[in-house]
Amino acid sequence: MNIMKRKKIPESIKNLIKSSNERDQLSALYAVAIVSCLFYLVFLWRYHEGCDTYEFKGIDHLRTPVYPLFLMLTWKWPIASILQYVIYLFSVKFFYKIVREIFSSNSFVFYTTLLYVIHPVFLMYHNNLQTESLALSGSVIYLYLLMQCLYHYRHKYCLFYHLIVLLLILLRPGFIYLLPVSGIVFLKQVLEKHKRELLVVFSTFIVVLAVVGSYMSVIYMKYGVFSLTSVSDINLYWMLRERNMIESDNVNDVNLKSYLVNHKNVYYCPREFWKYYDEGVEIVDKFGWTSIHSVVQNSLRNNTMQFIFRGNKVYELELPVGVSSRDYCQHRYLKFIASFSINSFELLFVLISYFVLLIVCFFKERKTPWLSLSFLLIVSMHFMSLFLLAPNNYGRLLLPSTPIILIVLMQIVWFFYSFAKHKTIKAQFI
Repeated sequence: MNIMKRKKIPESIKNLIKSSNERDQLSALYAVAIVSCLFYLVFLWRYHEGCDTYEFKGIDHLRTPVYPLFLMLTWKWPIASILQYVIYLFSVKFFYKIVREIFSSNSFVFYTTLLYVIHPVFLMYHNNLQTESLALSGSVIYLYLLMQCLYHYRHKYCLFYHLIVLLLILLRPGFIYLLPVSGIVFLKQVLEKHKRELLVVFSTFIVVLAVVGSYMSVIYMKYGVFSLTSVSDINLYWMLRERNMIESDNVNDVNLKSYLVNHKNVYYCPREFWKYYDEGVEIVDKFGWTSIHSVVQNSLRNNTMQFIFRGNKVYELELPVGVSSRDYCQHRYLKFIASFSINSFELLFVLISYFVLLIVCFFKERKTPWLSLSFLLIVSMHFMSLFLLAPNNYGRLLLPSTPIILIVLMQIVWFFYSFAKHKTIKAQFI
């Protein structure tokens, strides 16, 4: 009797994984996701990290307003952290809907979503009071709305799509690379001659540009630089300082020139890399944002090629600082489970392979894979922006693209799996 019961349980799990019933699969996945979230919320309760610079100060040169407002409205930790887990759980359904649209295999849909709900990296950042959590969950919701705009167009999807683009940009200015993706939606409507839809896409895109442009204009009037935040200039200063590329000869401000000369031969070990960032913040506070902006631009003009080809970078999916640096021995097994590394050439190889597969499938099926093209564009632009503009913490900064990278890798796996099994190309590119 007991043997029969034991056999029935694995059989029911197999049936669930292969089931075409969306409700049953989602219920099981949500059960796993909720247990995972509760485990990490309790396990990491005392390992939360925050940042004082996220305090809401109105229009501020260091931080765009979305996350400081979020913290202000949720009274910070622990309510903000719990709400971040809730938003993540909310994104699970959207992730499932995306992969269900892509893969014809129910098992592949289940396993891909399961990776999203159990991988420690996707779960642990929600305990930290930093932008990574909302950026991760928001990017999944963004992908779902992008898919709806491309294949199940309704005006409300287009409005919500551009609203989430605006919120993500004002959450993390690095999301500015999402704006060109609207061009794919626009191009599809042009080719299919949907004039009414084209008008809505174009008008809502213009509204987003107007709001972002207005915010940058306010920043310009207050600080003298037409940008979203000073962090980009501070990061560039950091990278130039590390490589001894700061040019001080043409600096007119005597005090600033003296500061740069005095710090020129001061170098920090890798564990103290944040001190370069602190130097940049100090320059902004003492001499103004325009000063560091002009120094960075002048230094880049004189060292453009050296700056671009300064060497390979390693991108790591990493645990938050609050977990990996404190009580490391206790949590080293989590770091082992959660971390894998991929250097920039390996990631570039994945993107080129994906592009080749898209071309192969396009000529075979004579159908444009609009969503997959969007995946390629998003990850490529994010990768290039990090390669050129990120001084460190590459894995943390790459986190918003990891759900896309997961889907891309699973699409590549499915391509070769189906070719090996059926000796024919059965791509899952839409």
